[in-house]
Amino acid sequence: MAFAAIYFSSLVDIIAGEGWPRDGQLLALGVTEGELSDPSQRIDNKTVADHFEHAAQILDCPHIAILMGYKFRVATFVETGSVLAYADSLVHAGRLNARYQRLAESSGIGSVAYEDEQIYLRWAPNFDDDNHYRRLTEVIFAGYVTTVRWLAWVYRKDFVGLSFRHEKPDYADKYSEILQCPVQFSQTHNQLQFYPETAELSLPTSNPQKLAIVTERLDRILMGAKADTDLMRRVKAAIRTVIKSGRVTLIDVAKLLEMTDRTLRRQLKEQGVSFRDVVDDVRKRQFDRLVRDGHTLTQIAHILGYNDQSAFTRAFRRWYGMSPTLYLTNTQGDTQSLGL
Repeated sequence: MAFAAIYFSSLVDIIAGEGWPRDGQLLALGVTEGELSDPSQRIDNKTVADHFEHAAQILDCPHIAILMGYKFRVATFVETGSVLAYADSLVHAGRLNARYQRLAESSGIGSVAYEDEQIYLRWAPNFDDDNHYRRLTEVIFAGYVTTVRWLAWVYRKDFVGLSFRHEKPDYADKYSEILQCPVQFSQTHNQLQFYPETAELSLPTSNPQKLAIVTERLDRILMGAKADTDLMRRVKAAIRTVIKSGRVTLIDVAKLLEMTDRTLRRQLKEQGVSFRDVVDDVRKRQFDRLVRDGHTLTQIAHILGYNDQSAFTRAFRRWYGMSPTLYLTNTQGDTQSLGL
């Protein structure tokens, strides 16, 4: 359950446009520009939700996620955007969106639903706490609004309104003000309701020939992304297991995965990463979680399998370009509770 780093990077840009500079956001997130531009990187739901909450507080703008989704332009992702433009109809575009959506985010599952002679574009989240993660839903549906209006610009009717599973927030008036449509809360589904009379009309930008070319490429990317994700998930799980023993080597991880170290090295190379890169990524993510849980740096270094504090400090400088002490001072302002 995560956002593609490149997709998330576009949202970071929108937040920057609202007043929180991009470099400040990256420091708060603990990520680099290189990581956000890496097609293979994903940002987990909690990190995304926490960042949106942080942005809402810093900018004093509780409805920031609605603004982000509304200002996001699907054309930012050239091929993903064009595949929707080349669709036969709004319904067809909704189905294509569901098919390729995980190239941008895997936080939920999109679908087109027919019910009581009405047609809906639905999104079922992969999380249970709708209220806590409501800003993720807001970003996605505000983006749907922008996209549907972009596709249906020749029609007088684009969609009826929106429904959300989460409760009505204090800033509910901003939904209708920004999105210019009726909105309901505490409903059974997160959904956008189409007008039946326009949902299946031919789109002015429809192009079957170009659609076939783009979908062929996106399908290859989708298949590759699945294979890459499966391998990386297994490798990272093995690394997390090996770390507990205090010894992290390519040979040990390969053995756990029941392959030779040569095979593992080759497969990682094919994906453009080294074993050290992946170990660093796992340790960095565990560091972020352990800091949030209140562990001291000494405890964290031990948990992450470092034999001494200096080795941990050197690794940390590779991750963030600064010492652990300086990082925590910049991001938290209070290092006393962390055993420094």
